[in-house]
Amino acid sequence: MRTTIDIPDDIEPILRSEAYAQRISFSKVVADILIKSVRGSVAETKLVEKSGFLVVQGGPRATHESVRALEDSE
Repeated sequence: MRTTIDIPDDIEPILRSEAYAQRISFSKVVADILIKSVRGSVAETKLVEKSGFLVVQGGPRATHESVRALEDSE
């Protein structure tokens, strides 16, 4: 699929450098990052029982900053 996205000016050189280093296209670098982001946050998450409680394992790690951002968005 072809689409247009806005990429922040400070990120573009990093992506281009990564594409050059891997000898792949700029589009492929962006697509790979998107795929890893979407699949990583969902596919690696699972519920595990520990001491009678269900615990989420994997997925993005909660930090003080991420919790504050969620609290501020309410």
